[in-house]
Amino acid sequence: MNKFGRIFAAAAIVIGFTSLPSASFAHAEVVSATPAPESTVDADNFFMIDLEFSEDLLQTAEETGSAVKLVNDSTGQEVHVDCVYVEGAHLVAQAALYESGPVTLTWRTVADDGHPISDSYKFNVTGSQDAPKDYVGYCPSGRAYSDNSADQNTAPTTDTTSSSNSGNGLIGLGVGVVIIIGFSVFGGIKAKRRMDEEANRND
Repeated sequence: MNKFGRIFAAAAIVIGFTSLPSASFAHAEVVSATPAPESTVDADNFFMIDLEFSEDLLQTAEETGSAVKLVNDSTGQEVHVDCVYVEGAHLVAQAALYESGPVTLTWRTVADDGHPISDSYKFNVTGSQDAPKDYVGYCPSGRAYSDNSADQNTAPTTDTTSSSNSGNGLIGLGVGVVIIIGFSVFGGIKAKRRMDEEANRND
């Protein structure tokens, strides 16, 4: 392979690597949810919320960085959520869903790579129960009440700084690739000209 061919082969390899960032910057996503989005569930004072992700979540002391918030869309009131915890790829909580109506669930957690993620969706509650008098024993055995319960937090939000930094990294990488390709093409043109000049001299 001549110099011209080698240069363009190298440029092709560089272009091929531009597909890597999409995999490198992939983050955990919800693969299943209880309750499911747009589903209808029966009223339950001890309803288990279970969000399963595509990869393990970051488990920290007192589940710092993880939160679940529920709001009754009809009244605008927060629904009591407690015992928020992470277990492997699951974000788990318990809620007092004792009133019927549409509910918005908003969650926040941290992927195992340290990247904060959050989202929200709606579901419906049918039926009703008496409001629980207290929440003693609300958490499953072995789990502590979380400081990140909905009663003590504002709605979870996405860390836009981290997202911005990731975006800037991608832009910088793309610019670098364009520069490398530009130099490769320029070098190839120069090499081609030298080869043509040498051929003309030989003639």
